[in-house]
Amino acid sequence: MAVSGLSGSDDRPKIWAVSVVEGTFQKLQDDGTGAAVSPDGLHIAFIKDRSKDPRAGVGNEIWLTDANGGNAKLLASSGTRGVFHTAAGLKWSPDGRRLGYVLRPPKAPELTLESVGLDGAPAGIVSDARLRNFAWAPGGRIYYELTDSSDSSNSSLWQVEVNERTGKLSGVPRLVTNFAGFAVRDLQITTDGKRLALLKRSDQSDVYVAELEGTPVHLKNPRRLTQDDRIDWPGRWSLDSKSIFFFSDRRGNLDIFEQRPQDENPQTIVGGTEDKRMPQMSPDGAWILYIAWNKSNGESVAQTGHIMRFPVAGGPPEPVLEVKGYPGSARAQRAGFLLTLRGHPDFHCPIIAGRSCVVSEIEANHLLFSAFDPLRGRGVELARIDINPGVNLFWDLSPDGTRIAFGQTDARSGTLHILQLDGGTVSDIEVKGWANLTTVGWSADGRQLFVSKGASSGDTLLRVGLNGDAQALRKAGMWIERPAASPNGHYLAWGEVSSNSNAWIIENFQ
Repeated sequence: MAVSGLSGSDDRPKIWAVSVVEGTFQKLQDDGTGAAVSPDGLHIAFIKDRSKDPRAGVGNEIWLTDANGGNAKLLASSGTRGVFHTAAGLKWSPDGRRLGYVLRPPKAPELTLESVGLDGAPAGIVSDARLRNFAWAPGGRIYYELTDSSDSSNSSLWQVEVNERTGKLSGVPRLVTNFAGFAVRDLQITTDGKRLALLKRSDQSDVYVAELEGTPVHLKNPRRLTQDDRIDWPGRWSLDSKSIFFFSDRRGNLDIFEQRPQDENPQTIVGGTEDKRMPQMSPDGAWILYIAWNKSNGESVAQTGHIMRFPVAGGPPEPVLEVKGYPGSARAQRAGFLLTLRGHPDFHCPIIAGRSCVVSEIEANHLLFSAFDPLRGRGVELARIDINPGVNLFWDLSPDGTRIAFGQTDARSGTLHILQLDGGTVSDIEVKGWANLTTVGWSADGRQLFVSKGASSGDTLLRVGLNGDAQALRKAGMWIERPAASPNGHYLAWGEVSSNSNAWIIENFQ
């Protein structure tokens, strides 16, 4: 039996042969995932993952080896067409002539289900931005899942017929069934086509808070603030440090809420049908700012959104400026498995009146930082950073608005960068003993950083000094995102994801 996934002290993708009789493991390949054994048991196909972010869930090559891992050869390369989704994996056709996979083009929002023959000839099957998983059944039947683009707890199962020899479409897709209240993972069909196996998975995110105490600092009384079983993500603290703003889909849409650490229930601040995220106060305390996009219609996503302002004194929300791009809904899984706040556009504001807020946007292979004012709108471009668009990039603005801390996730490195907005100089921080960093947040005094470090066994929340010294504050069961310190330095809030999965079998599937 072949298994693949993140493993070892380096937490990199690997492929292993497992003896179900003796229980022994033998490593076959490094940097490989999505392993699939051919129907005759003679070959293993896998996706080569050369990214620096193993949780990005992508690769750009499909390889074949013998059953023992030898005689490896390249079968297909995505080239300039995009990247292969490792979460969807590879599926052999029942006759062993073709391999199915999911391709993500570099710019188009659609994902494409394709197959490739052993001669390297590809054939397209279906394209849809909601595509996540698939299974290849006997008789040229392919089943695939379309998830709700705004809420990953709902999805549907579809069937389409293809020519098994050429892989070309030979029928019209038809709806098989709908799933509600959970996401589907790892579709598998038995060789006789009569049973469908799947993982029934439900994820949720919650806002956690803790008191910051001592030297060196530690987390006192860490606790889950949001007690509902919905999607909850943190924004920023009020300027008086008495409450945290967050956004949640507890009322159906992603709305803005405010809650004090000692309270059990939040107060609704902004409702409506838009997809809203990242609430925070303007530097002068007069406005609550957030980003909003028109809600997806299930087939297309918004290409632009708006940073909005809501008056603390009361009144309707008003647009501040238009922003380019859509990071994906904060209530839907990305790459088929990751519930996350990652992506751009994004923005942060300082806590000192008169200082500019900063917005980030992606333009080709650059991340642009621009100043903006809640009343006057967009200001000057502050910096343009070269990036790898396929790798997670994270950043935060210092409380005084003078520095940006940023980094790109790298499984082999723990480098952070500090950009001085006055002068544009960049200095580096090597986080000692840690790599694969995923998010960053400044401390209230601007003298240290709170950083999350990704791992397949669960993320670690770190306190990092500007000299690179690091201290582990919390170990989570899954992942941690967006640490946010209160302006008075007494509290820390962050987002933490939990998950529940069970295997199911659907009988008499034909």
